[in-house]
Amino acid sequence: MATSSNSREKYIMKESNELMRNFPSKRLDVSFRNSHTLLPSLTYIPIDQQSAPSPLESLFMFKQPQRTPSNICFEYGWRNPQDNWSLWVRNMHSRFQDVWRRAGIYDSICGSVYKVHKNVDLLFVFGEKWCPKTNTFVFPWGEATITLEDVFVLGGYSLLGECVVTSAFLVSEDEVRIDDRLLEAYTEGVRTPNRKTTHSWWLEQFMGKGSDVEHEAFLALWLSRYVFPGSLNNMVKEVFPLAIRLARGVQVCLAPAVLASIYRDLRSLKNAILEMKDGDSPRVKIQAPFLLVQLWVWERFPTLQPRPNAIRRGEPRISRWGSTSRGFSVQEIQLAIRVAAPDFLWRPYAKDLDGFVPPAFYSEEEELELIGQNVSGKAWLLVLCIRPSVLVGLKGLRENYFPHRVAMQFGYDQDIPATIEFKAENYIVAWTDFTRRVQDRSLYIPSKNFVAGVTDRYDAWWKVFMECSALFFNAPEGNRGDCTVERLYVFATASVRSNPCSSLISSAQHSQLSDGKPLFPEHWKNQVPCLPE
Repeated sequence: MATSSNSREKYIMKESNELMRNFPSKRLDVSFRNSHTLLPSLTYIPIDQQSAPSPLESLFMFKQPQRTPSNICFEYGWRNPQDNWSLWVRNMHSRFQDVWRRAGIYDSICGSVYKVHKNVDLLFVFGEKWCPKTNTFVFPWGEATITLEDVFVLGGYSLLGECVVTSAFLVSEDEVRIDDRLLEAYTEGVRTPNRKTTHSWWLEQFMGKGSDVEHEAFLALWLSRYVFPGSLNNMVKEVFPLAIRLARGVQVCLAPAVLASIYRDLRSLKNAILEMKDGDSPRVKIQAPFLLVQLWVWERFPTLQPRPNAIRRGEPRISRWGSTSRGFSVQEIQLAIRVAAPDFLWRPYAKDLDGFVPPAFYSEEEELELIGQNVSGKAWLLVLCIRPSVLVGLKGLRENYFPHRVAMQFGYDQDIPATIEFKAENYIVAWTDFTRRVQDRSLYIPSKNFVAGVTDRYDAWWKVFMECSALFFNAPEGNRGDCTVERLYVFATASVRSNPCSSLISSAQHSQLSDGKPLFPEHWKNQVPCLPE
C-alpha cells in the first residue's frame, strides 16, 4: 500500500488558525487568520532535512548552458496537426461528437487541430528547474508544478473513467475483431518500402474510405500522435485496444496517464542536464506531450507569454495559444523566472475569460461541502486534483503526484509539505490508491477569487533552504570539505529555532556540528555570497 511519514495522510486538508503571510512575503506582512492547508504537512520546521525535502539541487546549476544543447530532441512528443488532420476531425465530429463527450475526450480531440509553436529554450530552462524527487519545478521563490488540473484544462483529458491499463483488455468478440483489423492494417504498413506504419500512411488508408472501423482508426491515430506518441511519426499499436474502448463511449482516465509520461520525461531531461556538467550528455528523446509544459508556462508567467487569442464559444483552452509565438534567449528566460514571484499566476483558470468555462469546482463564493465516502461530482474532481497519489500511465508507468507541495495552485494556503513514501508495487495497487474513498467529512472549496498565502513557519523554512542553497552552490566547487546541503540545513534549522532573527551567513562561518567537524572549510570564509533579496 501507499504509506506516508505523516499519520494524517488519509485526510486531504486541515483547517486551523495560523500566523499567515501573503506571497511573496514582506517583513511586516503577517496576520492571524483561519487557514486551509493540504495534507500531509508539518507544523514545525524539521531539523531533519529528510523529513521535509526541498530540491536544492534544482535551484543552482554548476554550469548553466547559454543555449539548448542539440542532443535534446523534443520532436517525438511535439506533434502539430498533419495535413488533412483538421478535415478528418471535422468529418468525424459531425458523426461522433456525442460519443467523444461521453468518453471525456471531446476537448482534447478538438484541441489537436491547433498548431503551437515550440520554444525549445523555454522547455530546456524549465527542465533545468525540475526536481525528480518531488516532481515540481523549483524556483528561488517557491515550488510549482503541472498538475492534474492543468492536464484536465489545457489538454482536455478526462479525470474520470477506467484505468488506462485495464482499458486495454478487450472482452467482446466484436472488440477483438476490430483489434485484428487494425493490427492487419498496421502490418500492411510495415510491409511498405518505408518499413514503418507512419501517421500519414495511416490517414491515407482510412480517411473517408468508408471503412467500418474508420472511427477506431481515427482514434488510434489521435492517441498515437497527440496523447501517447511513442515514436517519431509512427503508429503505436499498443493504443489500439484503448481506441476501440473510446469509440464505444467508454470513459478512460487519461489525465493521470498523460501527466505520468510528462513527469517521466521531465526527469529524463533533468538528468541529461545534470550530466552536462561532466561533458556532453547522451541523446535524450522527449516522447511525452511537452506541448502541455509550454502551455503551462505561458498560462502562469505573464512576461513569457505571447499575445493570446480570444477564445470563441465552444473552443478549448488551447485555442488561446494557437499559432502564437514569442522568442526569448536562455538568459532572458532565466531572468524572468528569478523575478516572477509578484506576477506568477497561481490560478490562471480562475480569471474571467470570454468563451472559457472553468472547471466545475471553481466557485464564486467559498463552499463547505459535506461529503461521504462515495463523493461524486465536482467534489470528486477536486479531490483527485489535490490529493497525493501515484499516477498510472500506459504500460503500467507509475509516477508520484504531490499537490500538497503546491497548494496555492488550487486556492489553498501553503504549509511545510511532509514527505510521502508511496509503495505501489504495481499499477493495481497504485490505481486502487488513486481511487480510494475519502475519509474527510467535509471538503472546503475556496472561492476562485481568494488569494492564498503561506504559513509563517513555511516562510521561515523556505528562507532557510534559500540560504543553505546559496552557501553551498555558490562555494568553490570541489573545495567544500565536509560540508553538505544536509549539514547546512541541520545548522540553519537549529539557528532559526534558537534565534529567528539570526543571520545564517554571519553565524555559520566559524560553527561546527555535533560531530566536531567545522561546518565550513577555512578557505570558504568571506567567499560565499547569499542570494539577493
